[in-house]
Amino acid sequence: METTPGSGGLPVAKVAFAAPGSESRTAFISSADAICRSFRSRARAIGAGATTLVTQETELSRLLATAEQSAKALTELSPPASEAPGLRRFATMTVASVIAFAEAQTRTSSTSETVGAQVEARDLADSARSSHDATAATSAARQLGLHVCGSSGSAWF
Repeated sequence: METTPGSGGLPVAKVAFAAPGSESRTAFISSADAICRSFRSRARAIGAGATTLVTQETELSRLLATAEQSAKALTELSPPASEAPGLRRFATMTVASVIAFAEAQTRTSSTSETVGAQVEARDLADSARSSHDATAATSAARQLGLHVCGSSGSAWF
């Protein structure tokens, strides 16, 4: 996977996927849902005790690393050829949503009101982009027939 600096290591422009394989549709769906289930379980444990800005930043890094691991696992699946475009869309839009979320969490240390307003506008735009991309990922997951991935309970995976 190719990454962009500042993206938390998450893939941006080029996400390399395994070639479609001979895995049955049922096995593919089961594998993808297991990856999403694992992400959700790990994500729930992250941040529970983050009560200071420093611990929140650490937990954000852990959440992004968990998302990166889950995205990588999805790209290593070998779905039936007919399901490969849907998997690409789901994984790509999920990663885009995670990146936009991470960018919205980036804060400046400036106390300038002008800078603060600019940062707030950028954060709002990033949050909107994250939400839009998560909605597109959810749609792709539903079209694939995934049960856990894209279901309620998590914006990602």
